[in-house]
Amino acid sequence: MTLAERIAHLRSQIAAQITARSALADQLNAARNELPETGPAPDALAERIRTGVEALRSQDSQITTLSGQLTELEDEQTRDAAMEELQSRIVPTGAPDADTRRAHGDGVIRSEPRTYTRETARQGTSFYRDAIAAKEDFEARDRLAQHMREERVERAEFFEGMQTRDVSTSGLAGITIPQYLVDLVAPSIKNADPFAQNCRQLELPSSGMKIEISRITTGTTAGAQTTEHGALSETDIDDTVLEVPIRTVAGMQDVSWQTLRRSTGADDLITSDLVRSWYTQRDYQIINADETSGTMLGVRNVTDINAVTYTDSTPSVPEMWGRLHDLISQCESDVPGLGMTHWLMHTRRWQCFSSGLSTNNTVVQQPNTPPQIMGVNNGAGYGPGVRGILAGYPVIVDANIPTTISSTQDVILGVNTNECLLWTDPGAPLFLRSDEIGMKTLSSTLVVWGYTAFTAGRYPACHGTISGTGLTTPTFDLTVTP
Repeated sequence: MTLAERIAHLRSQIAAQITARSALADQLNAARNELPETGPAPDALAERIRTGVEALRSQDSQITTLSGQLTELEDEQTRDAAMEELQSRIVPTGAPDADTRRAHGDGVIRSEPRTYTRETARQGTSFYRDAIAAKEDFEARDRLAQHMREERVERAEFFEGMQTRDVSTSGLAGITIPQYLVDLVAPSIKNADPFAQNCRQLELPSSGMKIEISRITTGTTAGAQTTEHGALSETDIDDTVLEVPIRTVAGMQDVSWQTLRRSTGADDLITSDLVRSWYTQRDYQIINADETSGTMLGVRNVTDINAVTYTDSTPSVPEMWGRLHDLISQCESDVPGLGMTHWLMHTRRWQCFSSGLSTNNTVVQQPNTPPQIMGVNNGAGYGPGVRGILAGYPVIVDANIPTTISSTQDVILGVNTNECLLWTDPGAPLFLRSDEIGMKTLSSTLVVWGYTAFTAGRYPACHGTISGTGLTTPTFDLTVTP
C-alpha cells in the first residue's frame, strides 16, 4: 500500500469512527433526557448513562489514536513533496534550465525538451498527426499522454479548481492544444476581439450553466425628521436577480488524413485559424448578440441602456459633436459616479472622426485634448489598445460592430468597461476534441471550444448607443464644414 493509499484508508476509518461516535452521543443524550427532574435516576437508566459515557470515551480514544497516525503520515507526505520539489529545482551542471524540465509518468521532473514544439513539428513529430494516429499507434498515444502530463505541471492554473475532464488519449477527448500553437493567435485577418480584451475579465465558475447577480432595484431612503419624535424615512430595500447564462462558443474543421499526415505546418494553420475564429465570435456576441440560439446578450441589446439618435442626410464630424456629449450626459446623469468610460466604434467611424475638418473650435477645452481640436489620434494600430481620445474619452476600435444596420449604418457605443463583465473558462479555447475518425472518407473532425458568459446588465444606464442616418457610410471627401 502506497503512502497516499494509507492516508486515504486512515481518513476513511476516521470518518466511520466519527459517524459511530455521533450515534453513541445521540443515544447518551436520549438517556439523559429521561432523567427525572427530582430524585435519583432508576438503576437501569443510570447504568445506560454510565455505559454510554464509557463507550463515548472509548470512541474518542480510538479517533484520537487514528488522528495521530494520520498526522504523522500527512507530515511525511509533505516532507516527501518538499524534497521532490527541491529535487526538481536542482539541475546538474550542463543540463537544461528549469524551463526545459518536464514531468514523466512517475511524477519525476527530468531535463529534456517538450514533446510538441515548432521544432519537433518540422522534424515530423506533429501534435495533430499523433492525435489522429493514437488509436492504432502506441508511440503516438504515449507522446500525447506525456504532453498532457507536461501541461498539468507547467500550466497547472488551467486545471486547478476545474471539473475533471476526460483526457484519455485513447478516446482523443479533451486534449489540451500545445501552447506553441495557441501563440499563433495574434496576427489574423479576422476581426479578433478588441472589445473583449478591454472588458472586466473574470474566471468562470467550475460548475453550473448560469451566473446569478443580485441587483438592488429598490434602495433605502433618508430624509428630514419633520418633528421631534416624528417618523423617520423608511423604504424597504429590495433586489432582483440578474441571471447570466453560460454559453458555449465552438468551431470545427473536417480535415483529410493526407493533409494532417503528409503536409508541413497544416496543423499550425488550422489551429490558429480556429482559435482566432473563437475569439472573434466571442467578441461579436458580447457586442451584438440577443441571447437567442445559444448566444450571449451583447451590449447593444441590453434593456435600459441609453440611446441617442443622429438623423442627418448630410452628416459631418462637427455635427456629431453634440450627440457625443448627449450620450455622455445621459450615462453620467443616470448612474452618477459610474457613467461611461470608453467609446466603442467601427474602424470606419474612427477614421471618419480622424479625417474631419472644421472652422469651428470647441468652447471648453476637453481633458487629454489640446485646444481647438475634438480629439487625439494615438497612432495605434488595430487591436485591444486605445486608438485615441474623443470628447475626453478613450476610443476602442472594433470591426465586429456591423456596418449594415438599416442597410449602410453603423453605431457608436459608449460603454463602462468595468461594468462589462466577461467570464471565460480557464484556458479556453485550449481544448481540442478529435472525434471518431471518419474511416470511410479518411478524414478527422477537429474542434476548438470553450465556455463563456457576459453581462453589461448590472448598471445598464452607464452604457448607450448613438445610431441613425447620420452614421451611414462615410464619404471621406474632406469637405470643410463651416
